[in-house]
Amino acid sequence: MTSRNIMRSHTVGGDASQKIWVTCNEQRLEVTKDLFTTILRFRQKDKTIRIWIDQLCIDQENLEERGNQVQLMRDIYSRAQTTIVWLGDAADQSALAFKHMEQLKNRVQPIFGKAVSNDIDADLVDVAKWKALAALLRRPWFGRMWILQELAVASSATIICGQQQILWEDFWDLISGLKTIGAWHKAFATSGSDELSPSFLYDRLSSIANIKEMVAKTRFIPLAEALKQSKWSLATDSRDKIYALLGICFGTHGIVPNYTRSATELYREVAKYLLFGHNNLNPSTNSGHHIMGILSEAESSDRRLSLPSWVPEWKAPLYDRFCSFTSDAGYKAAGDSIVNFSLCDNPDQIRLSGKVFDTIDLMSSIAPYIQDVNPKVVKHLRSSLNRAESIAFSKLSLSHWIHESSFIATRCQRYPEGYLRENAYSRTLVGNKRPFAPHRGCLAHGSTEEERMRHYYGHFRQFLDIICPGGVINTAEFSRLSHLLFPLEHGFHSFWETMVKVAEGRRFFATLGGYMGLGPPGMRPGDLLCVFLGGPVPWVIRKEGNEHVLIGECYTHGCMNGEVINTEHIPVQDVVLK
Repeated sequence: MTSRNIMRSHTVGGDASQKIWVTCNEQRLEVTKDLFTTILRFRQKDKTIRIWIDQLCIDQENLEERGNQVQLMRDIYSRAQTTIVWLGDAADQSALAFKHMEQLKNRVQPIFGKAVSNDIDADLVDVAKWKALAALLRRPWFGRMWILQELAVASSATIICGQQQILWEDFWDLISGLKTIGAWHKAFATSGSDELSPSFLYDRLSSIANIKEMVAKTRFIPLAEALKQSKWSLATDSRDKIYALLGICFGTHGIVPNYTRSATELYREVAKYLLFGHNNLNPSTNSGHHIMGILSEAESSDRRLSLPSWVPEWKAPLYDRFCSFTSDAGYKAAGDSIVNFSLCDNPDQIRLSGKVFDTIDLMSSIAPYIQDVNPKVVKHLRSSLNRAESIAFSKLSLSHWIHESSFIATRCQRYPEGYLRENAYSRTLVGNKRPFAPHRGCLAHGSTEEERMRHYYGHFRQFLDIICPGGVINTAEFSRLSHLLFPLEHGFHSFWETMVKVAEGRRFFATLGGYMGLGPPGMRPGDLLCVFLGGPVPWVIRKEGNEHVLIGECYTHGCMNGEVINTEHIPVQDVVLK
């Protein structure tokens, strides 16, 4: 009789009120029905297996023991011979999903980071298979916070559901291969489920794989990077959003699992560490884009914790950030100025230097998200646009949002800084990014940037005017109008794809000073625009008494390359964020 050491990575689920008595190490224990069925699934009559199950191995009611055991989790999981990823019993055609993955493995083969496909499109018509796979990927395990560390340090991992299984490496090679060949969004747009978008599913899976790859290379990773990667993962106890990562992070300087402290206190301490360093005294060692990248993570219109406005809650982002703590984002709103900020006597406040330069006057509704896909519109447009996710019409369609923003833009009678209003509007929609990927029918490469922008934006507006006159989707006319749409398709597609990435989840706004921009969903008229020294982008802030609330980052056309900082009549002032 042989012995194996196995770790069980699982989902805490099922009805916790349904308990069953079991005997373990000659002691009677009461376990949940879900755990009992799991034990039966892996019990073997001819050999002894040692399985670590935290529900049994840790006294969950003893806060001190929980804190101590959490610090040992990396060691425990890394010493196991294998880690079992237990998704649960077979359900929702999970056996079909595994059979489908086995078939796809031979057709989507990763080669040097790329993938090749053998008639994947022909397989897309079998909706049942993709629905089964989508249901499998939406299982709660993939969203658990603790799995990031469990999988990252595992010497080997096997995903098991019912009687089916697949190695993690084969699973991720398949998923990344589908993404590489462009089949991911096509497949899951046809799965018929609107619970989680294809983008969200892939981002969540990718974050798991990214952390595992980084830990394999360096053993430990920066806490800020781990938090950024883990934003798609959830924890029942909000403190575990931090504690679950400590075992794979370096330089956490005294941040240790302690379940007797509040989540608010913990998140504030982590934010101070990321902003100011472990001694809270030397912020100058951090670059401006690092500081502003941390602050950009604090934007959230749906906070669960009562935190200062500058403290991130590390939730899944509502949209791609304009600035990141790992890059400068291509913007230089503060020019070459150096970040200047400090702690206040009040532990809930920090002080930054910057220039407050304008006030929000008008704003649109929130641009719909990609996951709010209208299947009827997708069905009509998929053949002409070749990408279902390019169209994001929800109850308030994105086309209607464009008409709404266009009306707001007309209120800017004369744009500051000498820009033509129409040019400023088109560039605002795409955050001044260049939708200039070469396509059939595009202008010659020798054309100026301004000419290329007018070309793509012109095709974009003409296309919308045909299919969405007045912002209303004219699905009945698609077939009859196809001859008009075809010449405009590539210009529309290029501009639309760039605009969706920039605008979704944001509001279009106009200021009292005549500027246009894209801002956070929580903004409102009367909010202020500010450029902090050393920061790549402007910010929306709200004055409350002598302090300000941080609302979120924004794009303001004409203020993204040092214009405000170089305007002498606008004074630098201290802004206290609470």
